Amino acid sequence: MKMGKRAIVTVDWLRKGRMVEDLTILRNLIADSSAWKVETAELDETLFESTFGLQPLPNEPSTGVAINRALGHEEVTDKVTTKMRPLIPLGQTIQEQVESLFPKNLSRTEVDTLSYVFSRFVLEDTPKDIEWPLVPEGLDSLSAALFTINIVSRLIGGENPWLLPLWSMKVEEHRILGLQKIYDSLLSENKPDDVIEDMEKTKESIKKILVQNPSIDSALAPQDPLSYIIDRWVRSLKVEKDSAKRIVDKTRQKIATEIIEEIRNRKGAGSVSLDEADLQRMTLTQWNIHVLRPDGPSSSGHESMLTMFRGNLNILDYEPLVKVCEYLSDCERAGRPSASEIEQVIDTKRRMSHYTLQRLEMILTERFIPSMTKLGLRYRFIFTERQKPIVLSDGHLEKMVLSESSHEGCTVHLEPEISQGPSGALPPNSIQMTVDSELISMRMDLYDKKNKTWKLEPWKPASRRPGRTSSWLLRETQYDKGAHSKLTNRQIDLLGPTLAFRGLRASRMWMMERMGFVPRTARRYLRKMLDEKILRLLYVPALEYCGLPEGMLVVGEFKEHRSRESFIDWMTSRIPYVRVFTDKSTNMVANIRLPAYKTDVVGGVIREKLSEGSKKDRITTRSFTARLRSYKTYHMTALQRLSHENGFIDPWEK
Repeated sequence: MKMGKRAIVTVDWLRKGRMVEDLTILRNLIADSSAWKVETAELDETLFESTFGLQPLPNEPSTGVAINRALGHEEVTDKVTTKMRPLIPLGQTIQEQVESLFPKNLSRTEVDTLSYVFSRFVLEDTPKDIEWPLVPEGLDSLSAALFTINIVSRLIGGENPWLLPLWSMKVEEHRILGLQKIYDSLLSENKPDDVIEDMEKTKESIKKILVQNPSIDSALAPQDPLSYIIDRWVRSLKVEKDSAKRIVDKTRQKIATEIIEEIRNRKGAGSVSLDEADLQRMTLTQWNIHVLRPDGPSSSGHESMLTMFRGNLNILDYEPLVKVCEYLSDCERAGRPSASEIEQVIDTKRRMSHYTLQRLEMILTERFIPSMTKLGLRYRFIFTERQKPIVLSDGHLEKMVLSESSHEGCTVHLEPEISQGPSGALPPNSIQMTVDSELISMRMDLYDKKNKTWKLEPWKPASRRPGRTSSWLLRETQYDKGAHSKLTNRQIDLLGPTLAFRGLRASRMWMMERMGFVPRTARRYLRKMLDEKILRLLYVPALEYCGLPEGMLVVGEFKEHRSRESFIDWMTSRIPYVRVFTDKSTNMVANIRLPAYKTDVVGGVIREKLSEGSKKDRITTRSFTARLRSYKTYHMTALQRLSHENGFIDPWEK
C-alpha cells in the first residue's frame, strides 16, 4: 500500500495500522521536515554552494593525476575497458573532463549530477561532515547521497575509485538490455537472418560502450566475454537456419532459454572485471536503508548504484568506531555513547570527543530486538515456490524475494503464540515455520584490517562461545515461560518505529518528535521496556558500510535441539553477520550477510553440513538455502494492526 500525498506521519496515523512499508514512512517523514524536497528536487548548484560556503567550479581543466587520484579512471582501463581502449580525461574544464570519463548510457540527469559531484571530489572542495544535514539544500537525492558516501570515505581515510563501480554497473545494464533485445527477436516472427543481424548489432553496441574515443580502433581490443557467447548463438543459428522449421524453432527456443538463464545470472550484478565467472556470480541483495542519512530513505531510488559506490568502503577501518562498539558490547542502555565515554574510550580531548560523536552518528546504530515470548507473540515464516502471489495477513511484517532455491518467495507474519496459522489455502508446496526467539551476532574480529578483507573460513569447526571477546557483538532473546507483559497504548505506539529505526539517539529522537511523541515520555517507556527485557539492545556498525552486500537465508528443521545449537555455534563463529530465529523445539531460520562473491562458497558448505550423509545420519529432516534478492519490512504499523483492548488478535481469523 502507498501513502496518500496528503498523509502526514504522526502517532495517530500509525494507529490506523496501514500496511505501508517502513522505508516509505521514513521517506515521507523526511520529506515533510523541510521546504527543500530533496527526493524530487533538481540540482541547484548556486543554492548548494551558497548554503555551504563553497566556490563555483572553475572554468579550467585539472590534471590527469588529480582526476585519477580522486576518481580512479586508470582502474577502469585496467579492469573494464582494457589498455587497448584507455580512458583519458578530455575537455577544457574540469567538469567536461570528468564527464568524458563516463559510460555512454547514463541519463542526462545522471551525467549532470555525477559530473558536478565528482568534479568537487577532484577539487577536494566538499562540505565538512560536521555541517552535513539530513536534507542538504540545493542538492537532488543522488548528489546528496554521493556527498554522504564521500564523507564516510574520508572518515576511514581511504580512496574510493568512484568510476569503477559506475562503469561496472552501467556496462552490465547495457549487456542485459542487449540480451533482452536478442530474446525478443528470437520469440518474434523474424527470419533467422534478421535474428542473426540483431545479435551482431548487440555485439557492436557492447563494443561501442567500451570505447571512449571513436578514433581508437576497437578491433584491436579483446572482445567482451558476452560477445563470445553471442558468437556461439550466431553459429548455432547459421548452421540450422536452412533446416526444417521445427529444427530452427527448437534451436531458437534453446538459445532463448540460455538467454533467460544469462539474464537471471546478471540481474542486479555489477561486474568489476572481464572475468566471466566472477561476473555471473556477483549478485548483490537490495537492502533498504533505514538510517536517517541523505544516502538513506530519500535516495532509495538510486540504491543499486549507491550499493556499488559503498562497495569499496568498510567502516571497521575507522578505529574509534571499533573501540566504541567493543566498549558498548554488553551495554543495553539506549542513548549511548556520550561524549565523555568517547573521550575515555579513544583517549581524546573533550572538544574532539563531541566531533567524533557527530561522526559516529552516521555509522553506528542501536539495534533493538523484541522478546516476542514476553508479549505472547511469535513469527510465522511462509515460504512459497514463486514470488507471487504474496501471502498477506494483518500481521504481515517482512517480505523477501529469494533465488537459487526451491522456494523463491518468503513472507514473515506476527501472530499470537496460540495461533493456528492460515485457515485458507496457501500456494502449493508452501513451507511454514514458527519461531519466537532471536539472536544477532556480528564478528568484527573476522575483519582483517591489514588486508582490508573479511576472513571467511567456513570449512573450519565452530570456536567455543565462552571464548567470545568484546569484538564479537552478540545479543539474544530467550524463551520466556512467565506471564506475558501487557503493553500500554503508548508502548505499542513506540515499539514499531523503534524496531524499524537504525541510528543513534539524536536521529531516533528526531524521528519520534516528528511523529508527535513527547521526548521525555518516549525515553521513559523505552527505558522501561529495556529494563523489563521486552526489548534487548545491541550497538552495531551500520551494515551497509561493512562490506557485506550479499544476503542469504538458511532454513532447517533439525532432528535434535543439540545439533541445531551446534550448527548455530558454527555459523556465529565463522560468518561475519548472522541473525537467527529459533523456537523451543528444533526450527531455525537464519539470515546471514556475506562479502561479495562469497555466497556460493559459504552456501555450499552450509548445504553440506545440513544434508551430508545418509538420510538416517543427517542433522535435519528438511532444510534449504536461498540467495536473498530483496528485503522489505513493515514493522512500523504491525503491532497497531494486531492491537486490541483484550490483547493481540489472531491475524488469520476473520
